[in-house]
Amino acid sequence: MEPQYSGGMVLNPELEHGLNGWTTFGDVKLEHQEAEDGSKYIVASDRSGHRTVFHTSFTWKRKNSVLSAWLRVSHGKAHIAVIFKTKNGDRPAGWIRKHRVKSQVVDSQGLPLENAKISVKQIQQTFPFGNAVSKFILENKAYQEWFLSGFKYTVFENEMKWYSTEKGPGKVNYSESDTMPKFAKENNILVRGHNVLWDDPRYQPSWVKRLPRKDLPLATEKRMKSIMKHYSGQVFHWDVINEKLHFSHYEERMGRNVSTTFLQMAHQIDQKAIPFLNDCSTLKRPSDTCVTPTMYLEKIKLIREQGYMGLLELDSNHILIHQIYLMFGLHSICLLPQNCQFGLQNLMFPVDLNR
Repeated sequence: MEPQYSGGMVLNPELEHGLNGWTTFGDVKLEHQEAEDGSKYIVASDRSGHRTVFHTSFTWKRKNSVLSAWLRVSHGKAHIAVIFKTKNGDRPAGWIRKHRVKSQVVDSQGLPLENAKISVKQIQQTFPFGNAVSKFILENKAYQEWFLSGFKYTVFENEMKWYSTEKGPGKVNYSESDTMPKFAKENNILVRGHNVLWDDPRYQPSWVKRLPRKDLPLATEKRMKSIMKHYSGQVFHWDVINEKLHFSHYEERMGRNVSTTFLQMAHQIDQKAIPFLNDCSTLKRPSDTCVTPTMYLEKIKLIREQGYMGLLELDSNHILIHQIYLMFGLHSICLLPQNCQFGLQNLMFPVDLNR
């Protein structure tokens, strides 16, 4: 495993050098073995007592640390935990997921059938898989079939964005974007409103870029009221401020509290939909240093302190994300006790696992 967050590294993590760096605590026998596929692993056996472990050490250079491991209990039961031993005491780390499924095939009399073959087929999706779509889906049957075969949620790539719906001041045109919610409704697809405002200065309507600073508050208010009222009842989420952590266009022109103002306004305009903070690479892409789960949560805390106490959820866009980062980010945002006070729901839209 490569060092994460520019941090230290577990000694001999892939077990390429036998048991070098790995020692025991308690009465347990350790063996280094190799599977047919070449993967290497440690076998712990002949353990006695309730707390026998094997362990290694690594340097922890930064605030964030990631550890990933796979363990299997060959027989019986065992309590498995990951503990960081620090100068300030033991600290439990992460979470362990495990589940056992047992299936039994019986005949019409309820008697077990020996050597029965079982096949499982998914007939309905309950997990909210979604994907972005463009206007081209309306005329492309292959595109429709691909999308409808796997997804129940969507956002529109560009059709709802400000530069698409108001190309000149007051010249609002929803004719193109209106065709897409109709397609979604006919196919029982839930739509997320994406997006109301975008904090990246590059993607403002050209006429908005030329507005004097004093005219921007009225322009953004009109924009919010226009699109959110128009699509109220047709979307169940709103991405109110797109890429808020990467950019600060509105903060620089309208003041540091403007995000709170936008969220308060959004909540008042459309109370049928949940407002979201959304950003890319939140959970996260290693090369992107603009946003981390911790920074995301700090932004939410600031918004709460500035007075917005209404509904607020997270949308985390990902591009080429590493599974290790995904696990760490989800744990940081959704599971750490200090963050439970926010009651956050997190959506990942989309995820592309590159390793």
